[in-house]
Amino acid sequence: GFETEGYSGFFEDVSNLKKRFEPDMLVGSIHHVNDIPFDAGDHYYLMAIETAGGIEQLYCDYFDLQLKLINELIPEVVGHFDLIRIFDPDYKKRWDVPDIWNRAVRNLERIAELDLILDFNVRALAKGQPEPYVAAPLLDVAYDLGIKVVPGDDSHSASTVGQHLERGIEILRDKGFSTDWSRPINPAS
Repeated sequence: GFETEGYSGFFEDVSNLKKRFEPDMLVGSIHHVNDIPFDAGDHYYLMAIETAGGIEQLYCDYFDLQLKLINELIPEVVGHFDLIRIFDPDYKKRWDVPDIWNRAVRNLERIAELDLILDFNVRALAKGQPEPYVAAPLLDVAYDLGIKVVPGDDSHSASTVGQHLERGIEILRDKGFSTDWSRPINPAS
C-alpha cells in the first residue's frame, strides 16, 4: 500500500500508480492546499493562508480537496483527517465556523457512507499538539456515524514507531470506539 496526496493532477498520477502496482491499501491524505505544502513549516502554513485568502478559507479549501480525494480515489483509510490545524494555535475556534464545521461533517458522512477507516493520528502528540488528528468534537461525530477509527503513529523514522499509540488506544476506548481491528482491509480479495 501507499499514502497518496491531493495536488494538481493527483487523480491521474495516483490512478496510474494503482494500475501499475495494484496496492492492497491506499491511505488518502492531504498535505498541500493550492499546491502549497502547508505542513512543511509555519512559513508554508502562512503562505497557504495568504494564497487561500485567510485561515478560514484555507480550512474550507482543505476539506473540499479532501472530499475530492475521497470521492475520486476511495482510499481504504483517510489519513490525519484534520491536519490543516497543524500550525493553528486557535484551531478549536475553527469548529465554531459553520462553513468549516459543515465541510468537516460532510466529509465524515462520506467516509461513513463508503465504510472507510479513519486514521486517529497520534503523531500530533509527538509534535506537541494537545490531541491527535481527529480533534475531539470531530471524533464524536465519527463515533455517532459509526466510522471505524484506528490509531496510527505516522512514523517518519524507526525511532518513532509505536510512539503514543497506547495513548491513542486509551482515548478511543474512553470514547467508546471498538478496538477490534481484525477486519481485513479488502474482504473481497
